[in-house]
Amino acid sequence: MKLSYTLSIYLSKFFFQRFMIFLSTLSGIILLFDFSELLRRVSSKPDIHMGIVTQMALLRLPQLCEQLLPFIVFFTAMFSLWRLSRYNEISVVRAAGISVWQMLFPFIASALFIGFLDVGVINPIAAKMMEGYEFLNKIHFHGEKGGVSISEGGIWVRQITKTGPIVLRISRIDVSKKQLSNVMILEYKADDAFQRRIDAKCGTLIKEGLELEQVWISQVDEPPKKLVSLFYPVNITVSSFQENNKTPAHLSFWSLLQYSQLMEKSGLSGLKYRLYWHSLIARAFWLVAMIFIATIFSLRSPRDGGKTFLIVSGAAVGFILYIIRDITYAMGQSSVLPTLLAAWAPTAISAMLGVAILLHLEDG
Repeated sequence: MKLSYTLSIYLSKFFFQRFMIFLSTLSGIILLFDFSELLRRVSSKPDIHMGIVTQMALLRLPQLCEQLLPFIVFFTAMFSLWRLSRYNEISVVRAAGISVWQMLFPFIASALFIGFLDVGVINPIAAKMMEGYEFLNKIHFHGEKGGVSISEGGIWVRQITKTGPIVLRISRIDVSKKQLSNVMILEYKADDAFQRRIDAKCGTLIKEGLELEQVWISQVDEPPKKLVSLFYPVNITVSSFQENNKTPAHLSFWSLLQYSQLMEKSGLSGLKYRLYWHSLIARAFWLVAMIFIATIFSLRSPRDGGKTFLIVSGAAVGFILYIIRDITYAMGQSSVLPTLLAAWAPTAISAMLGVAILLHLEDG
């Protein structure tokens, strides 16, 4: 028998209502714990007022919820199916000749809608908010005002020194040789007044700073001066370009691949940005896999008993799959696994496991 439109709408609405309940409840719990943690951190910083703490907690909330989205969908599916089973609605649907696959279609469609809404709309908003959180975190908790950014113009580095801030621009870096191309250094006084500009065709990173070659120095009210070489003391290393750069979580889904290309154009690795891009798409499909896993532990009749054990077992399996996903992601970041395998393997494993067991249960 074909699944009717009315039943599909009913099941989809049923799923969405419980999804919003779980999402709202978990968001409140996350916000409470994160707010408490921030209060603990500011206990030794009397200059940080409550408004900043509240702002930081709210800015980080969307991304924390994003990370737990598979679990929210998983428990939503489990509770929804358990509720339908308890009131014999599933028995009525099955008696009408509708298979479990047809019955799950509204749940699967809802999960895909949530997944792609998250990737295309929620993720860019959450990334922007997370960038704002990180900015406040650096200023109020770490006192940092510098950083690294990548643009079409090259790699830009800002640092605070004893004499004032400096801005360093590099068109490209050769990581293996520690060589920099087309270096420009802008020096400012403590009051942010421009002091001098240094241009060099190339430079080499050494332990104490930069060894610049073919240098031009331009100062206010002085003619430019050319030098064959110049040692410039600066606290910068090759790893600092990669580590102090934007994290993938601070970039929207739509900007990740472009930023990865900019990184590679500048001589740095864009692997973690490509991996994160694939993992976001894989997460949307992983929500469907979590529907299959939840179904395995939720379709048993209430008269059979052991319902609590099944729900606890389902939750345990969900956590194990989540841990496997984190492990493969870490292996992908360290280049132990190829990018596609690291991003998509957990989704494929979860889906195949869920489908295989459901097929077995249906045949039985």
